[in-house]
Amino acid sequence: MSSVVVGGFIAHHGYTGRGRVGPVAVQSTEGDFALPVYEYQCDACGLRFDRLRRMSEIDAPQDCLDCGASTRRMVTAAAFTFNHPASQTRGTAPSNTGTSDDWNYDKTIGRDAAKRWEHIGQRMDRKRRVIADNPGSTGYDLSRNPDGSYRVMQPAERAASEAGRAIGAEVQKAIQAEKKGG
Repeated sequence: MSSVVVGGFIAHHGYTGRGRVGPVAVQSTEGDFALPVYEYQCDACGLRFDRLRRMSEIDAPQDCLDCGASTRRMVTAAAFTFNHPASQTRGTAPSNTGTSDDWNYDKTIGRDAAKRWEHIGQRMDRKRRVIADNPGSTGYDLSRNPDGSYRVMQPAERAASEAGRAIGAEVQKAIQAEKKGG
């Protein structure tokens, strides 16, 4: 936010909430009062305009500057800035995750996520190759070996796997029902 002194008043400029920088408030050079800038929109012609108003006049009617019809005060975003510690090397930009003030920590999280997604992609490629080599099989037919490779299960193994999944699903339903109290 920047300020300019004009005729005994300080005009504060900053983000107005409409994608542009403009007047946000005006105050006397003595600092004894401030006039916020309010945005209005005409009910008849749709003209949008800014108007300096005392806070005590916030509910007073304001006529359109163009057609003279009644207007309504618009809700605008508050002017604000981000304050970050010196450990952040990207200036005043917000952190990547929205949860950390340490840019280096965020980079570490990003690298770890990229590494894990790369590993998942490699695993999916291995599964696709096994399925392509065994026509008629699907991902449900695969079993992971201790060495990390995949193989197609025999029909009896597949039946046991399906039974295990069904039991697991029933257990999860029972747990959820108990959490809900019923």
